[in-house]
Amino acid sequence: SEVALTPETISRFRRSYIEAFGAPSRDDALYAAVSEGRRFAGMEHWLPFFYERLETVFDYLPDAPVVFDHLAHEALAERHTLILDHYEARRRQADSALKDAVPYKPVAPDLLYLSPDNLKASLGPREDIDFTVFDAPDVGGKKVFHAGSRHGRSFAEERADPNINVFDVVVKHIADERAARRRVIVAGWTEGSLDRLGQILAEHHLGNLKT
Repeated sequence: SEVALTPETISRFRRSYIEAFGAPSRDDALYAAVSEGRRFAGMEHWLPFFYERLETVFDYLPDAPVVFDHLAHEALAERHTLILDHYEARRRQADSALKDAVPYKPVAPDLLYLSPDNLKASLGPREDIDFTVFDAPDVGGKKVFHAGSRHGRSFAEERADPNINVFDVVVKHIADERAARRRVIVAGWTEGSLDRLGQILAEHHLGNLKT
């Protein structure tokens, strides 16, 4: 568990819980369990209440460079928006709970998660690298290194035609690229899928495969 129940963390939880939500009701199972030193399923959702501060991966790897995959920043922004939406839904649900019901009391997102702006600030002076499939302009003080590669064909048209063997088309396309003195990289989601793909291409007479 991410929570170590000690007299200190229990005391801090009780204090933080009351500061955030006011005096708990008698049937608040979470507050009662933690107060008695008992574990409660899902109590990690209130993790910031147990500790003075929460560490991030950057605290454990202060000098490590950070690499962002293509569209990672967009994914982070979308996930943060989703977190905020869920928080607001939980908060409204708590406000409209029945008189005798014990509502779910959510922790404010900024206590539990890094926002995109917080993430940017946490990077500090460390090196961060962004991968992109597009040509990026050399602006903003960042160095741009072009790998000299581009997306290959998707073969969507051939895959949709039941009368065409897509692997024959792929092998011919690779042969044409090689004839034009261009190197071709074939990738797979896993080592196993890549190995199987290599076997299939070899069965369709694609030679000189290197792994």
